Amino acid sequence: MKNILLSFILLVTSTGITFAGCKYDESVPVLAKSDHQIIIISNNHQLIKYKDQEGITRFDLKNSDGKIEAEYMSMIVLSIDYPEIHELVKSQEVSSS
Repeated sequence: MKNILLSFILLVTSTGITFAGCKYDESVPVLAKSDHQIIIISNNHQLIKYKDQEGITRFDLKNSDGKIEAEYMSMIVLSIDYPEIHELVKSQEVSSS
């Protein structure tokens, strides 16, 4: 009887742990992978540009280890938090037009 009770508790606990992180968050936009464009690659960072569902340009910043340092940034937030990278983006946009 103890084995059945312990097995049941273990089953319920493992099921709860498994499904704990599966909640859909509507505040995070769902984007297709093809929307992403890598625009700057340096020794330390990789800047990824994409458009959100409303057509606003957003940026993600990854470090050299591939970990995301900042995500879903607007051009204004990029200019405030990472001014040197913002200048590179502006100069790249001017040279491409």
